[in-house]
Amino acid sequence: MRKTPYRPMSFGQRLNLIALCFLLPIGFLAAGKLQQEWHAYSSAEAAVKAFQRFRIGLSAMEKVSAERGPTNSSLGADPATAIAWAARLSQARRDSDRSVEDLLNVLKAPDCGDCSGAERTIEKLRDQLTVARNDVDRLLQMPKPQRDHHSISGAVIQMIDVIPTFTPVVNASAATVVEGDPASLNCLLVARLSADLREQAGQLGSVFTAALSANRPMNEEEIFRLERTGGRIDELRALIFARVDNNTSLNSQAFHNLDTDYFGRGRQYIQDVRRASTRPGGANLSPAQLATVYVPMLSPISVFREQVLGIADREVTGHRDHALSLFVETAVTTLLILLVIFVAAEMFRRRFVQPLIDATDVIKAIADGELATQVPQRGFQPEVRRLFSAIEVLKENSIARTRLQHERDELIRELERTVDTDFLTRLLNRGAFERKACALMEQAAGDTRTPVLAIFDIDRFKQINDTYGHAAGDRALQMIARVCADSWSAPDIVARIGGEEFAVLSLAGDPQTAIDAANRMRQRIESMTIPFENTGFSMTVSIGIAVATQDKSATMDTLLLRADKLLYRAKLAGRNCVMSDRDSEASSLLLH
Repeated sequence: MRKTPYRPMSFGQRLNLIALCFLLPIGFLAAGKLQQEWHAYSSAEAAVKAFQRFRIGLSAMEKVSAERGPTNSSLGADPATAIAWAARLSQARRDSDRSVEDLLNVLKAPDCGDCSGAERTIEKLRDQLTVARNDVDRLLQMPKPQRDHHSISGAVIQMIDVIPTFTPVVNASAATVVEGDPASLNCLLVARLSADLREQAGQLGSVFTAALSANRPMNEEEIFRLERTGGRIDELRALIFARVDNNTSLNSQAFHNLDTDYFGRGRQYIQDVRRASTRPGGANLSPAQLATVYVPMLSPISVFREQVLGIADREVTGHRDHALSLFVETAVTTLLILLVIFVAAEMFRRRFVQPLIDATDVIKAIADGELATQVPQRGFQPEVRRLFSAIEVLKENSIARTRLQHERDELIRELERTVDTDFLTRLLNRGAFERKACALMEQAAGDTRTPVLAIFDIDRFKQINDTYGHAAGDRALQMIARVCADSWSAPDIVARIGGEEFAVLSLAGDPQTAIDAANRMRQRIESMTIPFENTGFSMTVSIGIAVATQDKSATMDTLLLRADKLLYRAKLAGRNCVMSDRDSEASSLLLH
């Protein structure tokens, strides 16, 4: 059999093969970069649409929350003003329905993606709102004297319970926005906190509805709800101020109006109404009169939130436009580079062969994720240097995207820590405490341990602030936090739940063990001297301890209410003591 003679490749064929081997990785890298930029643009576009859902969701939440104003006023209105308030209530309901329908429309839009779950959530919210309204309408059909305290309180609470249903939809939209534009995280967080502030501020006014409608003093449960809501508002204020103070775009006139009008005049007005509501004859004020004065004081919150949303809107939209510009520039640049290489390959094949081989190695290394690979910059013709400069840009963009992903993950983790932590003491805040405490109580239902809740605060804390200054007060709170951390350990839950108020939830085989631990903590605090400037001061705490019953049917709210009452008794007993509901007639353990 005759063998076919071996014919080596011609020089042209070799150059064509080399050119092909060069063009393939360049094209692959260019396609990868184009895909990368397209993904960035797609994410930015999705962020713009998600931001609109986020904004509409916050608006709908505010409209439904604002509906409680005319609702409360109607429940407490006299016959002479009932018709006028009924008309306002109808208008408020139409506004709420329109805003909820707007939210449903954006969730049903084809460009919303997988929004079916969010759509079902809002449908459920609409049904829940209908049930709450029906309960209100049933009361409004009754003569005012027949509307008892429990019915009015239940109707108000039903309207309040509608608002949390918005949370998963709003949070999911915010997560999509942050994924597409991490730089918008701070504005989104401030806007979300402002929306929560508006809701809690509205709830603060709703607490008075039952008492004002019956023209009676507030009961202990209502006072407890008022204090708890006020504590949440203080936490939200601290979180908002921490995010705004160092941000010049957010630290605006609207922010100062919020601080002056609501946290100044609004909170003072609520305090005045509360003091009046503790008198034997009540505050001599109707819910409608309260709403007329108080509701306008909430408008700076909405104005500030809308300003923040406007800043976020510009940021998200600008990021989308920038991503689109990068994609177009990358596409045009890539096409031009490929075209120049294709046209010039034959003309400059001798001068470009080896440099192109080197470029192929570098590009492949970058495509494989070896971002530390050095890109040659010297020793080539100007045309080749431009090629390597483009490769350097691709490498830097890949490095920047990796760094941005890492920074986004860090921001998200920091957000989770910030939301759950009290900024001064580094203990859990009230919201995190209630969530974790409820989970711990559910866990305790399956074993023999008994939940024990201790609430304590610093005796005469205002005197410390007045005598030594607020810096000394902060030092005292931080020292209390350190003692708590040393006195209690996992799985005990320790938190700062108010200004100078702390709480501990412990699971104990013997509740007396937890009570003894609380008393040892009290003694330790009593024995401390807190150094401050050139002097020092001491302090004491009063502690109220509530123990769950043997059937463990007590809820977190009932334990909080019982512990708060026992704390009050400890104060009446002379302070610096522990008051437990296990003691006969709630006697105190005085160990001075």
